[in-house]
Amino acid sequence: MSDEHETAAEFLTDRQDFLQFRVVPDHIGEGYDVVLRLDGTYSHRKDAVDSLGQLYDRFSTMARKEGIYA
Repeated sequence: MSDEHETAAEFLTDRQDFLQFRVVPDHIGEGYDVVLRLDGTYSHRKDAVDSLGQLYDRFSTMARKEGIYA
């Protein structure tokens, strides 16, 4: 499901095969971040960036609708 009526539960259920909490180095190399993985591994950066855009659009639409994210 990827329409404007998707709920947080539906979004996370759809991603459940990929969901993992991980610790990764932060973007400035001074510490670590805890992140929630939403998708699988890509062999090409362009494919991952394309997927990021799609997931971001989907997540932000759902989150704004539910008041989770501005």
